[in-house]
Amino acid sequence: MLCGEYKHAIDAKNRLFIPAKYREQLGESFIVIRGSEGEERFLTVYSQAEWAEIEAKLASMPRSSTRSLNRFWGRNGLEATPDSQGRILLSPSLVEYVGFGKSAVIIGCGSYLEIWSEEGYERMVAAEDEAAMEQQMKELGF
Repeated sequence: MLCGEYKHAIDAKNRLFIPAKYREQLGESFIVIRGSEGEERFLTVYSQAEWAEIEAKLASMPRSSTRSLNRFWGRNGLEATPDSQGRILLSPSLVEYVGFGKSAVIIGCGSYLEIWSEEGYERMVAAEDEAAMEQQMKELGF
């Protein structure tokens, strides 16, 4: 399970360190795509196995209904392979999309990661309704 929260710098070449704990679970390379929630923008990171499941779901649907989505992900995502220091290279378009400053927050979300700008992450956390989440957990039996 991918869990935890890490803050890391993004260097001048748009490289971001991915913690070893995450790299071990994600594998040698992984898929990075755009994500959003309301007005907030972030990146979503999937292992190759997790991405294969997403692709299988899309393949089971008529191509006419998934063509636009495939194009969107194709031009707005990347297959990332960490370098010897554990860094991945983010494309300028992904950096611009999220609005990264000098640092990013990487959080584990079970089977995938999210990479947020520090400012966006702080806004998201501040907007969380803990009482509603506690109620949802109770409803789910936790």
